[in-house]
Amino acid sequence: MATVIVPPAENTRRPGWITQLRLPVLLALSFIGVIVLIPIVTLLYLTFTTSSPTADAAWYERFSLEQFRILFGQVDYWRYASNSLTVSLVYTIPAVFSSMLAGYAFARLRARGSNILFAIVIATMLVPLFVYLVPLFVIYSRLGMTNTVLPWLLWGLGGNAFYIFLFRQFFDAFPSEIEDAAMLDGLNRWGIFVRVIIPNSYTPIATVSILAFTGVWGEYLVQNVLLFNDSAATLSVRLGAGVIDPTGTVLLLPATLAGIFLYLIPPVLMFIVFQRQIVQGSATSGMK
Repeated sequence: MATVIVPPAENTRRPGWITQLRLPVLLALSFIGVIVLIPIVTLLYLTFTTSSPTADAAWYERFSLEQFRILFGQVDYWRYASNSLTVSLVYTIPAVFSSMLAGYAFARLRARGSNILFAIVIATMLVPLFVYLVPLFVIYSRLGMTNTVLPWLLWGLGGNAFYIFLFRQFFDAFPSEIEDAAMLDGLNRWGIFVRVIIPNSYTPIATVSILAFTGVWGEYLVQNVLLFNDSAATLSVRLGAGVIDPTGTVLLLPATLAGIFLYLIPPVLMFIVFQRQIVQGSATSGMK
């Protein structure tokens, strides 16, 4: 009779030190989570409570939309929100397209020096904004582009180094055989890009679109420098100045927080709806 040798069962138990560290790690993460939630809870509480509650009123009896009434009475909120939306879209649409073109060129149209050029593009991410903010203001002011969306249009057409990197990593992992088959069918490089690449690139397109939109929507410094007229000011700049009472002397903090609450809704909703695309796009950036 043949002897059947059964291999020893693998030890699937985790090392003891991992089990011992589980509880301290959970406690530390819970503590960090509480710290992160404190300002959010404070924001919600001050936004949806009345400014002058009675002393014996319970917390649920203090619920009020009074802060929004004060906000809309003191600030032309929707005009500033429209300016923010315009600036964000004017940058996002060309930035996505130009970065996609550049990423595809770096991934597929290899030429002598292309790797060096790509390294230079990535190196621009290391230059802090404060280094070139003043020269930007001087150049755009002399060209008459301050208080307009033209600077963001030019930045969008120039692409973004991080977005180019995301697209390039995605196209590096994209099967080149599909493009070869399309080329045999008679498509040129531009036809392949439009009819093959773009329909199969919805994940990085969605990721870059969300990152670009929320990046401009939540930006303050550059908008404060280049859009200094009240008619061109964006929502981030206006809320940064706070909501002031009619006398111009008192900061209405709860009303300001109500404006911040509304200001946070668009990027939060975009992240919730498209979080899967964001995660997939970030994971793709590490593929080769």
